[in-house]
Amino acid sequence: MISKSALGPAALLGLCLGLAGCELLVLLQPPVAEEEEGTRRNRRDRDNDDDEPVGEGEGEGEGENPGEGEGEGENPGEGEGEGEGEPEATDRACSDGLDNDGDTFFDCTDFDCDGTAPCSERDAECNDGLDNDGDGFSDCRDNECATAAICQTPLTTEDNNLACDDGLDNDGDGFFDCDDFNCSRNAAVTVCGVVVIEDSQSKCTDGFDNDGDGFIDCADFDCAGSDAVTACDATTERNSRTCFDGLDNDGDGFFDCADQGCTRACGG
Repeated sequence: MISKSALGPAALLGLCLGLAGCELLVLLQPPVAEEEEGTRRNRRDRDNDDDEPVGEGEGEGEGENPGEGEGEGENPGEGEGEGEGEPEATDRACSDGLDNDGDTFFDCTDFDCDGTAPCSERDAECNDGLDNDGDGFSDCRDNECATAAICQTPLTTEDNNLACDDGLDNDGDGFFDCDDFNCSRNAAVTVCGVVVIEDSQSKCTDGFDNDGDGFIDCADFDCAGSDAVTACDATTERNSRTCFDGLDNDGDGFFDCADQGCTRACGG
């Protein structure tokens, strides 16, 4: 049988003229357009099979969107740990108000800043009652003061800023720091705030616990024992007047120096 592809246009024309009609010509003519379209379609399919999406598999971020793999693209830090912030261990990083290393602590509250200039408490600052470096600890409670001379000597009294802010009962009276009257009522101690003593005529008759010791007016020993306060003489026995008047002013069965309330006034 004659191949359709082997017949050129001239041969087909002659064949058509030699036959009763040209229907056979139509049958023998190769479907050129369909073959060409099929060829183009097959070529596109092969091209598509050869092309794989770049950067969508388990690659290392080298496709069109660097950094989607393991952090080796144009935006380091989107992968596995690259691009961390600046360490919080320099003078600048420890005084900028930022959490530079992302550990939720910033400046002197971050232990990484210990030893930097902004976060160091010098020897002279280890006995001023202040948290000079802003790390939440003051004086000998601050690790920066551990080697300071003032923090090497055991304290036996509780009457100065250092002893009144170290968390210890230095004088062994059962009270420590500002709970000890030697601290809270000592004008030389500033770590306990403003010193207020209930020992005047006005404070001992106002119905308030002015010094915050739990006692009000004449029930407060500071009022009853003050020679400047006369408002409590009729009911208490503690000052130089009531302890030498021959009367049992507080009605406890004892008077003057036989009354325990007069121990201080009587020089005991």
